[in-house]
Amino acid sequence: MIKLEIPRKDDTNMALVDRLTELALAHQVGVNSKLKKPLLTDGGTHFEGKEKIEKYLIETEQELKQWYYCSC
Repeated sequence: MIKLEIPRKDDTNMALVDRLTELALAHQVGVNSKLKKPLLTDGGTHFEGKEKIEKYLIETEQELKQWYYCSC
């Protein structure tokens, strides 16, 4: 399961939450006011900051599309 911690519920952070929801991935979201940047954890891998999380989500979306459309 993917875990996303955001420092606050603002437009930028909630856009990340929306992306996870759109991808229909099992995820958990929590607010951690001690964080300066959002933090996404997938298993033992961590992505900190909006740019790194967005890159991860784009790559994940591409993998999901490839798997879905695979004619193997």
